Amino acid sequence: MESVDERILERLASEGDGTAFAISLDVDRTRFHVLHRCRVLAEAEFVEREQRGQLEERWAISTWGLLYLAGELDADLRRPVPGMRPGGRIRPGWYAGFG
Repeated sequence: MESVDERILERLASEGDGTAFAISLDVDRTRFHVLHRCRVLAEAEFVEREQRGQLEERWAISTWGLLYLAGELDADLRRPVPGMRPGGRIRPGWYAGFG
């Protein structure tokens, strides 16, 4: 977990949900960096994403995030699991000289 992640969680805990732009103003990072970190935190279930329309995402702290801020949860135990690779993206066996 990066230091900006803790600042994002603290901001969401104190002021409630918000967009990446609003959070970026409070944590002194770019909107794109905050958006990226919020997506990583969402994969680890520290924050929850609420989609509003096609372009707006609002972020809120989850129970796991509150437990982390309270010191009752170790962040190393809540790592995001990488997604499965789509079937069309796997190279066939003959590509590497097998088979």
